[in-house]
Amino acid sequence: MARHTFVAGTPLHVMISLSLIQQFKIYDTSCLKIIDYFSGAKGVFERLSALEWEYSNVEVSFFKSHRLAYVDSVKDDTKCLYIDSDASFQRHLDLIVLKSLRPSITINVFEDGVGSYRTDLYSGFKKKVFDLVGVPTFLGGSPFTKSIFVYEPGRYKQTFPNAKCDAIEITEPLLATIARLENGLHHTFSYEPEISPKSDKCIVYLSNHNIDLDVIEGLKSPDHDVFIKLHPRITEFSSVKGVSLLENHVPAEIIFRHLLTKYDEIEVRHHGSSVEQYLKKNNVRFVRI
Repeated sequence: MARHTFVAGTPLHVMISLSLIQQFKIYDTSCLKIIDYFSGAKGVFERLSALEWEYSNVEVSFFKSHRLAYVDSVKDDTKCLYIDSDASFQRHLDLIVLKSLRPSITINVFEDGVGSYRTDLYSGFKKKVFDLVGVPTFLGGSPFTKSIFVYEPGRYKQTFPNAKCDAIEITEPLLATIARLENGLHHTFSYEPEISPKSDKCIVYLSNHNIDLDVIEGLKSPDHDVFIKLHPRITEFSSVKGVSLLENHVPAEIIFRHLLTKYDEIEVRHHGSSVEQYLKKNNVRFVRI
C-alpha cells in the first residue's frame, strides 16, 4: 500500500494532518513527521506518539528540520508527501533534489492558514527574480506540486486562477476536528486550562513573530481579563504584570474554544492571524492592529 507522509511544522499543521488522515481513511499507511519548528514541538511529538486513540497506527516521528524529514521520506519509500509550504527558494531546492532522487513521489501542499491565499508572500525585486528562475511565490505554485488541500478551494482557485495544481477541499472544518478529537488534542498539546474569569469579557492579544509591548500595555484594564497568546515560534518571553500568558504551543483555536465556555464576549487583537478565518462566532470580535 502507498505510504503517506505528512510534514508538520506548526501546531495547526499537526491538526490538519490528522484531519486529512481521517478524511482519506489512511490510518494504517500514514506517517506524521513533526518538525522542531515551534515552541514545545518535542513534547507534542512525545505525547502524541504515546497516545492510545484512533490514530495509534499512525507512525509519529520527530525531526530537527524540514530538510531532514524530506531526506527520511526518500529513505522510507514514501509515495505521497504532504508538506506545509512549497513557496520559498530553499523549499524549491529541496523539492528539486527530492524529485531527482524519487521521480515517482507525489508532492502535495496543505493549508497554511491565511498564507494559503496570500498573493503578497513576495514582492518587488525578489518576486521578479523568483518568477524569472521559477521559484514559486504562492502556496501550490511549485511545478512539482500535484495538489493543494485547503478549506476553501473555490477561494484558492479564484485567487490563483493560473495555478496548475488541483485544489482539493479539506472536508472537516477545523473547529469540528478539534471537537471530535478534543481529549486527544488537549493531551497532545498539554492543555490543562485553569481560567477563573473576573468579568464577562476578555481581550486576547495574538502576536506575530514579534511582540508589540505597547499594544499589550494599552490593553490593561480592571474591567476585563487580558491574555497574551504568542506565536508558536516564539520561545522566550518575560511575563507582563496584569496580563495572563496563554501557552503558545497550544493552537489558538483550541484555546478560544475553551474561552468561549468562560466568557460571554471575546475581543481579539491581532496582526493578521489565521484564527479569524477559522473562528466565526457572533460573540468573538477580531480587531486587526
